[in-house]
Amino acid sequence: MGMFDDLKKKVVDTSDKAVNKTKDWSDTSKLNSTINAEQKKIDNNYYHIGKLYATMHVTDYEDDFAGMMNEIQASQAIIRDCKEQIKQIKGVVICENCDTENPLGATYCSKCGKELPKSDIDTENMVKCSNPACGKYNPKGMRFCTGCGQPLVEVEKKIEYPAKKICPNPECGFANNPENGFCEECGTKL
Repeated sequence: MGMFDDLKKKVVDTSDKAVNKTKDWSDTSKLNSTINAEQKKIDNNYYHIGKLYATMHVTDYEDDFAGMMNEIQASQAIIRDCKEQIKQIKGVVICENCDTENPLGATYCSKCGKELPKSDIDTENMVKCSNPACGKYNPKGMRFCTGCGQPLVEVEKKIEYPAKKICPNPECGFANNPENGFCEECGTKL
């Protein structure tokens, strides 16, 4: 019986150790999860503090922040330039009140009715729709107005050439220039 008691005790001890290790692992995982969640809150607050500082101190920041503030301002200038180029390409002006896209040259917003900022129209790269009810500016090269669908460029006209003179020789049938008196291919009188 002693041997079975020793074996039973070893199984129980091993089982208890496994249960304890599993509990320790579970507790550690929960604590690490809590740590990660709290670190995310801290990082988020750092982000918002930095953003708030940057917006409150656009021109009066400490020297330690000069490099980062200059990078932010340079990036903001690039973003403004890209947005302006997108508006030019799309042929729109954005309402500052409701962010609605309106055709370039519009004076009032089509959604909220507020006066729109004056927009410099890049006439070199834009074509104004000739439809008086539309007037939308479109990038050059577009065939139809994106505002009303009217054609923007005159459809290339086919050049009408005089009809070719077909050789009457049944074995030839060559298409000759209309001014030819004889077939260029076989010499038959046309």
